[in-house]
Amino acid sequence: MGAEVKNSYRTPGDTNEHVIHVGRCLVWGVFPENTTNDIITLRDGAVADGSGTTMSVSAAALTQEGKEFGGVFFGAGLTVQLANALDLSEIVWEAL
Repeated sequence: MGAEVKNSYRTPGDTNEHVIHVGRCLVWGVFPENTTNDIITLRDGAVADGSGTTMSVSAAALTQEGKEFGGVFFGAGLTVQLANALDLSEIVWEAL
């Protein structure tokens, strides 16, 4: 059995919620590229309407080195939302 393929999603420069994946997945980390004092929110959900279960709220300035999750399970899907459009980040995840 080979190594599992991880995916990388770069957040767009806005404050809208974005669907990264619909379905079961694991989240491995959040790695900011440009930080401010706002937050990066990851939700377990399949639609970008704020209804998903909040799984992580990360202070962008405190995660400058990146925040590793070690494979946190998201059952419905994965969405991301930035509080500040300047908090561009890479989300590393893996479909199940």
